[in-house]
Amino acid sequence: MRYRSLSALLLTASLVLLNACVSNPSLTSIVVTPGVMNFGGSGLTTQLTAIGHYTRPNHADVTKDITSLVTWKSATVDCVTVSSTGLITSGGNTCSGIPVSASMPGFHGIIIGSMTVNVTQAAAASTDVAQVVISPAFPAALSPGALLQFSAFGLNSAGNIAQLVNPIVWTSTNSGVASIDQSGRLTAVAAGTTTVTGAYTNSDGVAAISGTATVTVQ
Repeated sequence: MRYRSLSALLLTASLVLLNACVSNPSLTSIVVTPGVMNFGGSGLTTQLTAIGHYTRPNHADVTKDITSLVTWKSATVDCVTVSSTGLITSGGNTCSGIPVSASMPGFHGIIIGSMTVNVTQAAAASTDVAQVVISPAFPAALSPGALLQFSAFGLNSAGNIAQLVNPIVWTSTNSGVASIDQSGRLTAVAAGTTTVTGAYTNSDGVAAISGTATVTVQ
């Protein structure tokens, strides 16, 4: 009689456990959104969301935000990194179709959902100098003996400041009115007008670009 009671108790416990397993929904899939993300440069970020789909017999599927519960992973960290909270950040390389996954234990073992990231980098602006700007561009009239310092900077084809690798060559069209040395310092000599030119030759040794300013001595 005692053994029969023990058997009945074990059977009851097993049925309770089985019923609990059947009644509790199980994670069967993970959907990551957005499904595809395109980045046009490095250091850009987007927050991902992981939605878990849970099922159980004779019941409607249940969905749940499990973004903070899953394990996030990037297949190529040089292209895109992902934080433990699902924040992805683009890297400095150009990559295509890089998977970022979210995983978590479920009904069939480890359940994995993923999305893909594409990263392109903006084309680097040309470092060649397309234009030289000299300053001051419109100097006030000078008296004989006065000194004026000119400076120059380069612009590339995109209109951005470009490094001047080679020196500026300074000239004055009328050294009797004003002379200029190769540091850009001008000395007014006598009344009249002269044109100051700052010429630059690119690293290819061919393209010479110059900026000019008119100087009046009175």
